[in-house]
Amino acid sequence: MTNFRNNTKLKCDACAATHSARASGRPPPASTLQNHLKNLFSILATHPLPGSAALCRKYSISPRAVWNAFGPVIWRVRFDDERFVEDPDGELAGILPVLDGGYFTDLVAFTTDKIATHDGRAFCLGPDNFYLPNGPLRIFRHPLQWLQAECDGIVILKPEIAWRELEGVLVAAEDEVHAEEIERLLTPPKSPTKIIFPAKRHAA
Repeated sequence: MTNFRNNTKLKCDACAATHSARASGRPPPASTLQNHLKNLFSILATHPLPGSAALCRKYSISPRAVWNAFGPVIWRVRFDDERFVEDPDGELAGILPVLDGGYFTDLVAFTTDKIATHDGRAFCLGPDNFYLPNGPLRIFRHPLQWLQAECDGIVILKPEIAWRELEGVLVAAEDEVHAEEIERLLTPPKSPTKIIFPAKRHAA
């Protein structure tokens, strides 16, 4: 397992390799992408903008949650639909890493009304909670609620595949309205009906 807290030395070669692979249309190797995301978050965490402590106080986010989540780190970003990029002229947002088994798989940026991922790879925030047999898997609408619950559960980042990723999993919603929303997400899409026309017979 990667010990991020004791390994924050930047490896710019990994970031360069990631950008080079993407520029050529090739997906970067998993190990290279892991180092790239770790390094990017290291940069943000090493040079954060003020506001993290105030955010935690405002939303009653405990030190334990901050420790578990490695954040949030405050940075300026530009949101582009479901993705974000670092932008010194952008808006302030909280940044959290998505860690799966200790490995970086993506980064999440959020404001009170926006949520986006850096690479569009992660299905959820808190994927390690899939493997904890402590009753129903709690699902939260927003990273702030997830942090308030000390990271016990997940936040769905790619709702279009929730029906597949959560198949057979016992889940718990925030409230009745949220339960209805999740029920719709967990309903598998219907396969399109195939209709064919018989070939016309030609007269002899």
